[in-house]
Amino acid sequence: MKWGANGNVPSNVSSAAIPPTRSTLCGTGYAPALSSFSTWAIALPKTTTIPVFTQNGIGAKMAGKTLGDTVTYNGPTTVSGTAQVPFINAAIQQGYNAIVISTPDPNAVAPSLKRAAAKGIKSSPTTVTPLPARA
Repeated sequence: MKWGANGNVPSNVSSAAIPPTRSTLCGTGYAPALSSFSTWAIALPKTTTIPVFTQNGIGAKMAGKTLGDTVTYNGPTTVSGTAQVPFINAAIQQGYNAIVISTPDPNAVAPSLKRAAAKGIKSSPTTVTPLPARA
């Protein structure tokens, strides 16, 4: 993949195609501070039944392995913010230190993500939306 001259992602490349880095997994823009930090993250899609999210999960796990981090891909089988809440709560209880989430309903997950933040868990909401099929 060829990057733009200024180091940014070219406009024809979806952000979903870019594997997460330690900085994006931890919800911070400053990766050097995390160089000795091992991340245990959960990648939480809108649903596990949409192929683009499955591919994102595979990429997140590969990036985690490359970075020496552990990434779990898990989520509901229906597209619902409310259905994501138990996964967030479980991540809090299990001691994850990062949550990467794509949600259809930010209001439904906000209270759980606030509880996670209160426990020091970083979250990185994404807005990955599959493109419509071409005719």
